[in-house]
Amino acid sequence: MSGDSTTASTRDSQGSRAGRSRRVPGGRTRRSFLKTGAAVTVASLAGCSGSDGNDGGATPTDSGGGEPSKPWTTDELADQIAGDETITIYAGTGDDTQWKDLVNVVNDEFGTNLKASVVAGSGGEVSQRFVQERQAGNDKVDILSNVSDVQDEIKIAGNDEGTEKAREVASNYFEMGVDENFWFADVLDDWHLLPFMVPAFNGGTNITLPYNEDLFEEQGLDVPETYNDFLDPQYEGMTMLVPGYIVATYAGWIVKRHAKETDMSKMEWVEALRNNLNFRGASSYTAATRQVANGEAPTMLFSFPNTVQSIITQSDALRGTFPGGGFWPASAGPLFINKEAPNPWVARFFTSAVLEAPVQKRILTDVYTQVPVRLDLDYSDVETNPYNRSRIETDGQQVGFYETAAYAKTGQKARSEGKFSVE
Repeated sequence: MSGDSTTASTRDSQGSRAGRSRRVPGGRTRRSFLKTGAAVTVASLAGCSGSDGNDGGATPTDSGGGEPSKPWTTDELADQIAGDETITIYAGTGDDTQWKDLVNVVNDEFGTNLKASVVAGSGGEVSQRFVQERQAGNDKVDILSNVSDVQDEIKIAGNDEGTEKAREVASNYFEMGVDENFWFADVLDDWHLLPFMVPAFNGGTNITLPYNEDLFEEQGLDVPETYNDFLDPQYEGMTMLVPGYIVATYAGWIVKRHAKETDMSKMEWVEALRNNLNFRGASSYTAATRQVANGEAPTMLFSFPNTVQSIITQSDALRGTFPGGGFWPASAGPLFINKEAPNPWVARFFTSAVLEAPVQKRILTDVYTQVPVRLDLDYSDVETNPYNRSRIETDGQQVGFYETAAYAKTGQKARSEGKFSVE
């Protein structure tokens, strides 16, 4: 891993107070100020940024300094909030734990006392809830992540009609100007940053091949370095678990990437894979990963890095590798600020804070199943397990937000033709 860049160090010194609380006038910490009940509550502001990237929200008049200059630093954004508000997050991660952990880390680093209200479910579930509240004129969410249906709408618009159309669609839902208004635009790679989105975590490779080390050793099998290795005769008849629902983007990357390395078409490649292996069904990715950990099957088609991380510490035999390096989608672990967020300055502060160096480093140790997104930082001094470290040190293929649409189409075609079906 590379060390901190000069720019990052400069910004971090402006925007982070690692190990000490936020300060308020008079020399007291913001945390002690809140405990006295004397903090001024900043009014909730609606009507955030429009599609031109300029802030359209009302300017705070009781925070003492007015709207901060741009690009915003985390300290300046902290001055726009009381620090004890509730931040509402809708997350298509299926689990609220990592988001509550992340809010706790931000509170600890910045002396705030934000409360987290998290709605976690599938990407479709949180998308539906968000859209229904918007249609009813009753927005309740400040930060969104993995709202898959809305993200797909934007990607399709970009794929079919160009990025300007995609930005227009995105501006109906999300605050724009993220790539211009915040300090972290100087330290993140361009492919990670869009006018309406920035990733919070999932900075590492995003496809894991779980395998049972004991079964591989007993059967004398080599650990595959790419999925094309599975076409080798040594794996003939080996059981590979396939979850009942295959995520199209992930499957599409596997198929498209590996078929390109052969003389086969994409669908021919999938057929060759299933002909050499014994596909067996599993109810879900988590269930399949646990079955591999328990020795009920040597491997599965793929799993999510977070799922493997949550189970790998409980099993002596479960291992996770990243065939071909995997891919790093820019749209993994995204943060979107709701265009009609009830607490827009809280949302902006939180978005800024999670990209700060001390928060990013603590994601490895204090945030459930996650790894940081900022790879410009040096994590050598952070103690973590070998699997986590390999997640952020494996060289994977960087895939932009719109590029994932092509993988999704390939995966959907394979699903519709029954290539991954198991009787």
